[in-house]
Amino acid sequence: MNTIGIDVDSVNLVCRIRRNGKDFPETIFSNDAAGHQKLIRWATRRGKTDSMDAVTILNFLERMPSEARHAPSTELLEIQHICRRVVQLNAEVSRERNRHLAAKRVGPHGRVVANDTLVTMKPLQRRIVLLEQAALELISSIPVLADKFATITSATGIARKTGPRIVAEILVLPRDMLAPQWVAHAG
Repeated sequence: MNTIGIDVDSVNLVCRIRRNGKDFPETIFSNDAAGHQKLIRWATRRGKTDSMDAVTILNFLERMPSEARHAPSTELLEIQHICRRVVQLNAEVSRERNRHLAAKRVGPHGRVVANDTLVTMKPLQRRIVLLEQAALELISSIPVLADKFATITSATGIARKTGPRIVAEILVLPRDMLAPQWVAHAG
């Protein structure tokens, strides 16, 4: 099994490799794109194989604390799926709106395209409304979710459009996550 230790500073990458219990000499690479490429070539030419990868993953899993994870409810996953679709459709509406505005700026030459973009946006907007209603109905049909939704929407700035998405994304996360982990997950 190969183990590579890398100390990273602003100038250098100081590396050591241990292969099957034997230590190899320290090697130093510059901490820039060229040095990173050299490090990758240096590390991978030392016998990296799928078998060694499997052993590394197995060792990691053996050291990792084991805890049972429960899958989110199908209703919660459905709400998440609906909300993600709403985001996709909103992006489409935004693109069509931009095309519409560009076509209107062209003047009479853009009349046909401007009309077409309006025709395209209307059904997308209706589909968004229907999906948002479906998510709200699903949330209200499950008392636990309805309670969480009521709590989330009691915060200023969170209402019927953003509330379902927050419920769907947060409630699938592990319950033992800390606030910094939530922030990192949210990006």
